[in-house]
Amino acid sequence: MTFKQLGEQLQQLLYDALQRYLALQLQRLSDEKIYAFAVYCDSGCRSMGGAISTLESLSQQVSHLPADSDLTTFELYASEWKYVNEHYAVFDQVDECIDNIYDVFYEGELDDVDLEELEEDQLWNLILSFFSEVIINTLSQLKTENVFQNDAFTEDVFLGVQFGDVGEEDQKVLLDVSSQLNSEYWHNKLLGSLNATLDK
Repeated sequence: MTFKQLGEQLQQLLYDALQRYLALQLQRLSDEKIYAFAVYCDSGCRSMGGAISTLESLSQQVSHLPADSDLTTFELYASEWKYVNEHYAVFDQVDECIDNIYDVFYEGELDDVDLEELEEDQLWNLILSFFSEVIINTLSQLKTENVFQNDAFTEDVFLGVQFGDVGEEDQKVLLDVSSQLNSEYWHNKLLGSLNATLDK
């Protein structure tokens, strides 16, 4: 199997799972407006799920804060969102595929990449870029099919990948994915937020 075929296999499963996840969430959130939609991962993308934030849930989350509070964290990060990793059984096949992919990367072989020649950090960077590409391609496909162009969504939806606890390596994945999917408004907002975190 090639690197590309491995990605296509996961991409199809993730696409199907996100479609089912979204259908379930749209039924439930019919009276709310979705402004953010993401693939929700643990570190290293060892499992995947879905995450959504709505204008209404964001308003609820920040209602107790002082009027001059910075709401960016609540707006941009799934750790503060209300609808995270629900209907996770929908992603069972995705997670099984990810387990197999990790087996290939660490114990198997690919026809077009000599994995044994890679240093540990090179292999890890390859793995992260692999998952970034799969997520970008899958969400791009949904975007091209106008899945986010209806009354359930705001006009400019914040798309990407989200992590429960954003580590340093996760930040790179966040930005790589965002740069390919989001409007300048959302990407710059995320970039500014991550830069502010690094400056602290």
